[in-house]
Amino acid sequence: MDFLGYSSMVSFNLIGTLILELLTAYILKIRGKENFRLLFDVNCISNPIVVTLLYLMIRLWGYGLLTKGLLFLLEIAVVFVEGRFYKRLKNAPVGPYKLSVILNGISYGSGVLLELIRKI
Repeated sequence: MDFLGYSSMVSFNLIGTLILELLTAYILKIRGKENFRLLFDVNCISNPIVVTLLYLMIRLWGYGLLTKGLLFLLEIAVVFVEGRFYKRLKNAPVGPYKLSVILNGISYGSGVLLELIRKI
């Protein structure tokens, strides 16, 4: 994959994650410009890091069991890091770590689902 393919991968993943997670947060009744700005900023930092690490793992080992396992562990770490930031949310209807699990579960699960559909 060349730089254009890599940058497209990062952009596609970030935009998809932002849409899914901000929409899910809204459905969960999270409100306020400050809250959505925090959710937006946290994802703009964490998502490109995860996607870049995934890209590097795929380049090194392909997209096999090792890469998928490491990606899952990386997503668990992201849940804890983002949950720590989500403690700053004001009037959130769920706790920060529960929110992080829900949001990341939705975006990660959607990525897995898209991959399964692509294989059909």
